[in-house]
Amino acid sequence: MTSGSTGKPKMVECTHLALVNTGSAYMFTRGSGEKGESYFNDRPFSWIGGNIIYCLLQADTRVFRDGRITAKGGDIMDLWNIIMEEKCTSGIFLPFTIYDMLQNKDKIAKTGYRMKSVITGGQIIKSKETGILGQVCESLYMLYGSTEVGIVTHCRIDGRMETGLLGSVFPGVQIKVVDEDLNTVVRGEMGTLFIKSLWMLKGYFNATEDQNKSIVDGWMNTGDVGILRTDGQLIIKGKMNNIIKRGTLKVLSGEIEESIATIAGVKDAVVIAVPDPRLYEEVCACVVLDKHTSVTIQDVRTRCAENLGDNIVGQAPTFYLEFDTLPQLGTGKPDKVKIKQDAMSRLGINTQ
Repeated sequence: MTSGSTGKPKMVECTHLALVNTGSAYMFTRGSGEKGESYFNDRPFSWIGGNIIYCLLQADTRVFRDGRITAKGGDIMDLWNIIMEEKCTSGIFLPFTIYDMLQNKDKIAKTGYRMKSVITGGQIIKSKETGILGQVCESLYMLYGSTEVGIVTHCRIDGRMETGLLGSVFPGVQIKVVDEDLNTVVRGEMGTLFIKSLWMLKGYFNATEDQNKSIVDGWMNTGDVGILRTDGQLIIKGKMNNIIKRGTLKVLSGEIEESIATIAGVKDAVVIAVPDPRLYEEVCACVVLDKHTSVTIQDVRTRCAENLGDNIVGQAPTFYLEFDTLPQLGTGKPDKVKIKQDAMSRLGINTQ
């Protein structure tokens, strides 16, 4: 099943042969350690990233707990104690867990235990998350893929990473980048990613008409916006529905979030589109500030103006809202529907 991060979870039909020969099988078994090692992974068994088939193939020990405990947050040292007790050499974590580890990296370092590697995916990871290197783990990997097509790329990253860079495509995977008219663009140009692989899904179980539309002539429309560089490296910019159309400009919410995340004192940020009767959409930054610092929402506005330009021909948001916390889905990703509802209410925007 899919995680449901883009809507209702969907059941994906694939063959046994395809499942055990995917890039996922390589990365989840051979890519992060040696055969027979112990690794932590509390993703649900029904997800591609939590499937127990991969640990069985390599006789690895899979350590897990109810993933809802991790998603809810709390004392990350409870999780770290499990990792130490079970002598896990690697871990597969969603980005929000890496964030929690980063906030407690000094406590983790004092235990004297360090994993060989950490693997993450599901969201575009930001450069500051690489701060766990050297204290939590020795190496950090970023995966890109989906239940429908398996793992498409994996890339070892460090503090010099380029945001969104995901590495080269696994053998057996084809990628094309298309424009709004579904015409393939040349390498280096941005567009929507379509993927085809030897192990992609046969189809969705009890598929709806809209779900069937996501597969076009054997290609899976990922809904992701990205660039395939001339050197074969894949860069992800975000989801197609995360492009904000402000007048004639197309603003990438992910790039704004990355810029805001570099501001000292910002704990979290999500950028959303809100309706505008004149420009069609406007840009709203929803920001969580560290209460232990003196940074203010006005400071965030000033830095955005410096880094992103204005809100006319540049990418700076028009609206800035401070949140105590940002609502999350069960997957740990931001609940952008709820955040948008809250933002529109606070801004007094009525779509009726």
